[in-house]
Amino acid sequence: MGEVTQKCNSCHTAEAQMDSKTAFHKNCIDCHKAKEKGPTGCMDCHKKS
Repeated sequence: MGEVTQKCNSCHTAEAQMDSKTAFHKNCIDCHKAKEKGPTGCMDCHKKS
């Protein structure tokens, strides 16, 4: 409580061991596939505007 939450990309930079793209994909897609729920396709999340 009272802690400031930093943006993911403040640590997950292109130079980091795990960049933000990889972190999002591992935390979201892998879980969705394992539970067979939620979006798993690229365009399910990456909407064209």
